[in-house]
Amino acid sequence: MRSNKCIFFLLALTVLLLSVIGVCADGQTPAVLSWPGAAELTTFDTTQQFLSDSSGLDFHNGQLYVVENDAATFWILDVAEDGTLSFAEGFEHGKTVLFPESEFGPDAEGITADDDGFLYLSSERDRIFAPKSDSIILKVDPNGSGTELTALQEWRLTDTLPTARYNMGIEAVEWVSNAHMEGRLFDQNTGAPFEATNYPDAISNGVFFVALEANGHVYAYVLNENGSSVQISDVDSQLGGAMALDYDTEKDLLWIAADDNHSNLAAVLAFRGTQTPLLAHVSPPVSVDPKRNTEGFAIAPSRYAKNGQIPVYRLCDGVRSGALTIGCLASDFDPFRENAAAGQYDPAAGDVALTKLPASAVQILAGYDISGQMRFSRVYRDLSGDLRLRIPEAADCAALTLYLLDETHTPMAPAVAISILPQ
Repeated sequence: MRSNKCIFFLLALTVLLLSVIGVCADGQTPAVLSWPGAAELTTFDTTQQFLSDSSGLDFHNGQLYVVENDAATFWILDVAEDGTLSFAEGFEHGKTVLFPESEFGPDAEGITADDDGFLYLSSERDRIFAPKSDSIILKVDPNGSGTELTALQEWRLTDTLPTARYNMGIEAVEWVSNAHMEGRLFDQNTGAPFEATNYPDAISNGVFFVALEANGHVYAYVLNENGSSVQISDVDSQLGGAMALDYDTEKDLLWIAADDNHSNLAAVLAFRGTQTPLLAHVSPPVSVDPKRNTEGFAIAPSRYAKNGQIPVYRLCDGVRSGALTIGCLASDFDPFRENAAAGQYDPAAGDVALTKLPASAVQILAGYDISGQMRFSRVYRDLSGDLRLRIPEAADCAALTLYLLDETHTPMAPAVAISILPQ
């Protein structure tokens, strides 16, 4: 009876933890967190530098990529270590992209760069002929000669996505390397964490996320060399609409930004190798006009931080100047750590400090009692950032050993296990 009682409390606390850290397995919309950074904004283009339908952003290898949807034109800006922006040579006036074997261009809503130097544009329709949504990803070599570039290849995703009305197709695309996705992203085709070896024909050594404006869902794909694609994940941001994507490779968080139709809210996802990722919503800074049509969003790496704040770039559609603004985000912001840090360390309540954690241990998911049965308990970070484990009525629990999981979600050697013994 004492053992069963312990199990009951451990499972109950698991449910409580999931609700505290924003995992919405029950479909409830998460609470909205205040913007975690300074409110001030600066404007790059105080005079017109782009066109009037700015739509997508991406930050990659020290450069900021900007795309305009109506003219399918993109620009590349160099970002100096002090944060100063300047147009890369040859991109002062942008370059225009055309469909393969066509003289017409896409409705280029999103842009992303891979580690091989190629760009990928997301198009939600043929801006000239198609009076309906047609979701396509285009591959472009930005270093091609001239200011008019023909896409090297295309992947048509329309038939793999929910039906979307005209101009409500994919609004954003984000490439993320396999190194960040393996063991984290849940693959709906295998029912297990994503493994790149399951997709030998995939290009670019990475996964492509797209955001569908019509429903706010984010879909993950592998794109194959022959022009086919495989959808491997479908996640509801619960924003109602999605306009921009950005993956923080330092914290392994996927940001999804909505526009003025959804209060310019953002969603943050953390993939943990399970079917339901962690989810939090974040309000925009108070300085962002709620009527501002934000369609691009990108975060700079931490090396650009000043006074604990890193640059955040937003792109507004429908304006001729003032389209690109730069704000701030606290460099140590992690919405799931913030949410889970509400508890104070209280040994009397059964809190146990988890000490001597190896640096390679990224999370703690499961514990095993002395009978060898898997049990779950509440693991959280306190306000100082230290990991704690809460065991209710600890004296009723026999020896409990927690096994740390590495980045591939494999239990680490028992030598680093931590035994929780009743006093």
